[in-house]
Amino acid sequence: MSSLKQILLLRGLGTGKKKIAQQTGISKTTINEYFDQIQRKGYVLQDLIQMDEPALEALFYNAKDNDEITRYNTLKELFPYFSDELHRTGVNRMVLWEEYKASHPWGYGYSQFCYHLFQSHRSVKGAGFTLKRFKVMIQGKYPLVSSIAAIMTADQAMGIIHL
Repeated sequence: MSSLKQILLLRGLGTGKKKIAQQTGISKTTINEYFDQIQRKGYVLQDLIQMDEPALEALFYNAKDNDEITRYNTLKELFPYFSDELHRTGVNRMVLWEEYKASHPWGYGYSQFCYHLFQSHRSVKGAGFTLKRFKVMIQGKYPLVSSIAAIMTADQAMGIIHL
């Protein structure tokens, strides 16, 4: 019997997640992920227990990758809206994230949201944005590094690439 089937059977008997983790040797985090998927997708535990093991495993083991792709694509569609909104007074990343989480409860947490938002903005703006941001970030703290950033910015303007 597969470990997934064993987890479902134990849960069907009313065993708690912590006890299931102890009995199966599978981490509590993994068990929580399985039950989060069950809840999110609206699966009925008894129906899952009745399924054949290959079909059951196909639902769970490929689902995580598909869920991540779907979640990212959903966020990606909102990037142009977020970019426009960030130019408005009083709108910041936290406001946008709260709006995003309200309409997408299974979406990214704040730090991942900001990371993907920054990456999308960076890919649109190009390397110049990164260098300017780097220069502003370190300006005044490290004079030598600040000078290097200025040289890099000037070299970029002239089309010189440093490797």
